[in-house]
Amino acid sequence: MNSKIKIFLVLLAALATGYFNFAHAAIHPRGLPGDILGNSVLEQENLKPSSLPIIPKIFPDLPPAVEIPETVPLSNKVIIVSLHDQTLKYFEDLKFMGEFKISSGVKRLPTPTGEFTVLKKLPLVHYKGPGYDYPKTKWNLLFKYQSKGNLYIHGAYWHHNFGHPMSHGCVNVSYADMEGLYNWADVGTRVIIQ
Repeated sequence: MNSKIKIFLVLLAALATGYFNFAHAAIHPRGLPGDILGNSVLEQENLKPSSLPIIPKIFPDLPPAVEIPETVPLSNKVIIVSLHDQTLKYFEDLKFMGEFKISSGVKRLPTPTGEFTVLKKLPLVHYKGPGYDYPKTKWNLLFKYQSKGNLYIHGAYWHHNFGHPMSHGCVNVSYADMEGLYNWADVGTRVIIQ
């Protein structure tokens, strides 16, 4: 697992437990950490919180935070999709739950990168468009609404070429892997695509 994902998962766990708050997490200008609110460094150095950088400036390439609708509960579960490796890994309370190959969007219809949440779970969806018609597709996790067709992580029975881009923007998963992921995921599970 690369170090950026490890750092992100540690920060995610700290945020989820309420132990850490980006707004108050301070790093001393010379790189010395303060306490969790930055108080010891601030008091010793007589600095103002606004004069110190905050964590997102130190890790600028982490996915930006997204606003989650109030109707979607937050979850301690996270799904991480690597477009480069064509893999999906999932975690609960920072515990690694599983990993498998996926098929993301082809070059002309790419899977979007960013941070999303599972908005809805649908046991069956009929995918239909120019050049494809896949009725009764099982185990669908909706993660993005869009005008040209919603995007899902879903089972795919029409190919077995996982590990290579094949889809129209969704994340295709083999039925053998998707059933377990679908049963494990909740509405509100975080989805990070990078």
